[in-house]
Amino acid sequence: MKTLGIFILFISVLSYGLSISYKTKTEIAQLKEFLSLMKYIKNQIKYFNKPLCEIYCEYALKSSYLSDFLNNLNNFDWKNAFDNTDGIFISKNAKEILVEFGNKLGKSDCDGQIEICDYYITIFEKEVQNASDNYPKKSKLCISLSIYAGLLLIIILM
Repeated sequence: MKTLGIFILFISVLSYGLSISYKTKTEIAQLKEFLSLMKYIKNQIKYFNKPLCEIYCEYALKSSYLSDFLNNLNNFDWKNAFDNTDGIFISKNAKEILVEFGNKLGKSDCDGQIEICDYYITIFEKEVQNASDNYPKKSKLCISLSIYAGLLLIIILM
């Protein structure tokens, strides 16, 4: 019975490490999706001169990760939308960049908004690249630490 309990404890610690690794992978996918949204906004403003609410509604229908976020985007308040949306695992720095981006949209003419989009797309591409570069290290670290923590618990409890 003791062995079964220790085995279940090891599996639970390992699954916790795997879930953290999965969240990191999901973060990268969400960052790429936000980058895609930024580029979509830029193109819709540049070529079709569409209002932001229409752009958000169209993109919400296309996106699997961001549909809840875009539906929570009341009054174009990105910070409030982040607070009210579950399942977004992006870093605090990335959220701050996106909130700044969202707050500056719609406050100037089309050319000004396109410049804002270009500026924030450049910044956000670096954020996505950093997250992608760090993913293998973070993932390996989370899984390794969970295995070692599980083994340590086994040694302590035996």
